[in-house]
Amino acid sequence: MNNFTDMLSKAKIMQEKMKEAQEQIKRIEVEGFSGGNLVKVILTGDYEIKTIEITEPARAESQEIINDLIIAAYNNAKENLKKKIC
Repeated sequence: MNNFTDMLSKAKIMQEKMKEAQEQIKRIEVEGFSGGNLVKVILTGDYEIKTIEITEPARAESQEIINDLIIAAYNNAKENLKKKIC
C-alpha cells in the first residue's frame, strides 16, 4: 500500500510540474514576418495570435495578397515558436 501512495504522490508532483511548464510556454511570444517585413504577427506559446501589424505598403495591396501575407507571417511565427519550444 505504501508503494501505491508513493506513486500517487509522485504522479501529483509530476502533474504540477507539467502544469507549470504549460503556463511557462503560454507566456512565450514569438514574431513572424512575411513579404520582407510587410506583415508581422506576434504569436503566444499556445499558438494564439496576439497582434497582427500590416504596414502601409502592404495595405495598398489587394485583399488576397494581404491575406496571403498574414498567413505566411503566422506560419513563420509558428515555425519560430516550434524552434523555441523544442
